[in-house]
Amino acid sequence: MMIAEKKSFAIGIITRRAGYNFGSSLQAYAIQRVIEKLGYSALILDYDETSKNPLWRVRPFLDDSAYRFMNSVPMLSRRLFSTKHKELCDRDAQISKFSAFEKSHLKLTPKTYRSSRKLASAVSDCDICICGSDQIWSPLLFDPTMFLDFCRKIPVKTVSYAPSFGVGEINTHRDEIRELLNNIDIISVRENEGADIIRELTGRDVPVVLDPTLLLDVDDWRAIAEPSGRKTPYILCYFLGEKRIPYRFLSEFSRHTGYELFNVSTFRNRNDIPGDSARTFSPQEFVGAVADAAFVCTDSFHGTIFSILFERRFMTFERFGSERHGQNSRIHTLLDHMNLNARLIPFDQGYCSNAQAIDYEVVRPSLNRNRETSLNFLKAALESK
Repeated sequence: MMIAEKKSFAIGIITRRAGYNFGSSLQAYAIQRVIEKLGYSALILDYDETSKNPLWRVRPFLDDSAYRFMNSVPMLSRRLFSTKHKELCDRDAQISKFSAFEKSHLKLTPKTYRSSRKLASAVSDCDICICGSDQIWSPLLFDPTMFLDFCRKIPVKTVSYAPSFGVGEINTHRDEIRELLNNIDIISVRENEGADIIRELTGRDVPVVLDPTLLLDVDDWRAIAEPSGRKTPYILCYFLGEKRIPYRFLSEFSRHTGYELFNVSTFRNRNDIPGDSARTFSPQEFVGAVADAAFVCTDSFHGTIFSILFERRFMTFERFGSERHGQNSRIHTLLDHMNLNARLIPFDQGYCSNAQAIDYEVVRPSLNRNRETSLNFLKAALESK
């Protein structure tokens, strides 16, 4: 049953887009695109996440100020601050590309919202409001908006699709999170540990579903990917962590295969992996770089996802140690769903036989089965009264 489109948009989506992170931007695109493919009109609520976290504005303000100063004295900046000036130039170029991606691929509300009251007004004539995906429920970045608190006093159905807590247990904001969860009509989460948290806080059993990027097939992603243009086979390196880089594996594997290392990063996650590098990529260029890679080495959840979607050989390395085990839950759940647990190895391990080809004939049925289950959940959530 499809909702009659008597309104400007039937579904409002609140999700994480801040931070200039490939995964965040691509999952936002995916959840909107999937909902549209199901036959609904949807807009992403252009919510300013820094409105609840003013400290997030400090670093961008300082960088913007430094960049303006350096551009006002370009000759002096190139001579005295060449490294920092190059970093800020890369930052500016990459921010422009992320903005262009949002303009061309995301459908946002015309206005930007910074308060629950104004968000409530924006969705007052919607049928459904959805929150998800990504780590929008992290108690480390607690924001009631991401739990749809602005929907409490309006007649709109509330649904969560694949949000993540990003931790293994809730030690702060427990009572607030419990109350917020109890006010959401239909809940799903992205990780097994997230389902455990909700059961412990509320007594509700909720399904674990796939990240929305996995609900689109490889042809959907090829439609927006920008080819890498590289002529020789390469090992794509994409790491969000800075301290647990698998230098030994990368060196030994590159030597073993003869493939060059190609390091893709964002201005927020720089590292010193040797070889060629790209520091100003857009989300579309990132997708293309994964699609064209001979092999992918990553500690990223979405780096792993796109390796699976494009059926690349890959190895995933745990970004966090045992002291932050819950942060690894997203990787464990994903690889368990796909029967690919052997692709996860310690960051300090050298070349190993696990780096051989993956039998995607075995993986595809698992992906298709989990995709169907997740899509069925989303369809039922949207159609239920």
